[in-house]
Amino acid sequence: MPRLLVDVTPLRTSRNFRLLFLGQLVSLLGSNLTIVAVAYQVYQETHSSLWVGVVSFIQLPLLIIGSLWGGALGDRFDRRTLLIIASFVLGLLSCALGANASLHHANFAVLVIVPALAAGFADSRGPFERQPFRRWSDPKNSSPLIRSTRSSLTSAPLPVRARRACCWRRSASRGATSSTA
Repeated sequence: MPRLLVDVTPLRTSRNFRLLFLGQLVSLLGSNLTIVAVAYQVYQETHSSLWVGVVSFIQLPLLIIGSLWGGALGDRFDRRTLLIIASFVLGLLSCALGANASLHHANFAVLVIVPALAAGFADSRGPFERQPFRRWSDPKNSSPLIRSTRSSLTSAPLPVRARRACCWRRSASRGATSSTA
């Protein structure tokens, strides 16, 4: 049984790695919550799954551009500064989404534009966000352990996302059938 579980030795032995791991876990949870919240809010505003798909599709070009420019900018400028700037802008965009959600009638343009900008900025920091994981590997060659621990961070929410999507579709379809009856 222990061979099936992820070895968490780097989390126990390195304080810096533990702080980085927990910080990225909180960031990942917030990002996933934002994705679901925006989709839910778009559906509540429009009652159309087509608009939910359109809002998600609009994010794709900015996601690709952000990834390409992030790598190029990371090669040209200080990666730490770029990471701080991108994180600050993402925080501002999250505040804008929160302020828009608190309005009685949310501005639909904000629901379309702000998540797309956030997707671009979030992906722009991807190429140089993984750099600290390599830097904090200890000299005992725990690099494979760190990589496996980090990959468990990004892959662990996948079953949760699939379950949440199924539940959301079921509740949306129940709402549609009960409102037409």
